[in-house]
Amino acid sequence: MGIPSAPPHLRTPAPLPLRTLAPLLMLTFTLVVLFGYLLPMYSPPARIGLSEIPPAARKGPFDLNGQIRLLGWQAERTTLAPGEATHVTLYWQALTDPQEDYRLFFRLQAGQDEPVWEKDDSPSAGQDSTDLWRQGDVLAVRHRLALAADAPPGRYRLLAGVHAFGNWDWLMLYDEYGKSLGDVIALEDFVIARQTQP
Repeated sequence: MGIPSAPPHLRTPAPLPLRTLAPLLMLTFTLVVLFGYLLPMYSPPARIGLSEIPPAARKGPFDLNGQIRLLGWQAERTTLAPGEATHVTLYWQALTDPQEDYRLFFRLQAGQDEPVWEKDDSPSAGQDSTDLWRQGDVLAVRHRLALAADAPPGRYRLLAGVHAFGNWDWLMLYDEYGKSLGDVIALEDFVIARQTQP
């Protein structure tokens, strides 16, 4: 007389074969990468209201060619050690429907010395292009500033300028009274501190 088998509801289900699990795992991985990483990275920056700009960030306005306006900026940290990174949030407003794809150039340097960090990027940090902006849009965009491990200690100034894509003629900056301020603006002073020995 054999051992009676367990009732169907108590039987352990057979494991799925690997050839069935592999596509499910790949699909799960693809969805995580797509929705958790790629879409947030490349989705257009959020539009905000003017009242959402923090008071400490209101350092403008600075008009560029009557197309876009820099309303202000705010750095998360201004003292860094070599190899560290921080973010600077810039607040933009579209004065018209811009016809150009503008580029934003950053340079962190001391006086006329060679910059210790520089970057040519879109004002929206690569999330879209300015020719997709619409009149009245207000955007808050975080830009990453990452120092090299051998960045020399000292005091530096973060400079920025805007030019059209493929054209290195810088846009002139104007204050709220229409006074020309040149084509480069000093955003923030940074200190690269000496690393302490452990």
